[in-house]
Amino acid sequence: MGASKVLEALLQGGADVEDGGDKPWTPLVVATAAGQVASVRVLLEYGAHRNFQYEDGRTALHEAVDHQWSGHEQGDKKQQTIQTQYLDIVKLLIKADADIEISDSQGRTPLDLAREINNTKAINLLSKAKPRKYQITKKPLMIKENELAPLTKLINRGRSSINLLPELKTIDEQSHQWFVDN
Repeated sequence: MGASKVLEALLQGGADVEDGGDKPWTPLVVATAAGQVASVRVLLEYGAHRNFQYEDGRTALHEAVDHQWSGHEQGDKKQQTIQTQYLDIVKLLIKADADIEISDSQGRTPLDLAREINNTKAINLLSKAKPRKYQITKKPLMIKENELAPLTKLINRGRSSINLLPELKTIDEQSHQWFVDN
């Protein structure tokens, strides 16, 4: 059984898609760093936080772009396979609406980083990608009481200081009102 199948079974069994154990990375960052395309796909399907910033403010997209392909000669078949894996991960993250404009602690976006290391294929992909657009609407989000638990989990994911009580009826954030329908 492959790593992605084991991962999917764990997630189906209730494992937390964001739990990195005692490490400062999420499973998505680890799978990206390891070049595990299938595992990245599974994690994204299960709602992994695609814009989680770790250590130097880097995201999984920074990691995929910056992966160093050392130890192989230019044009080496193994190097080409590795590059393809990381480019596939870049494509998956872009398709999953990863924010291409997030800067690391040195002020570099994934595109800046790709240019810095002359990763021409990643430069091409990121140049064609569209920045995230946040849609602001005046239409309230209506939620039934039995749908409140998943919403609470989404809001609380990675933010232990936020508590959404079942009694909560209205969230007023930056002049945008969201109503909970009982």
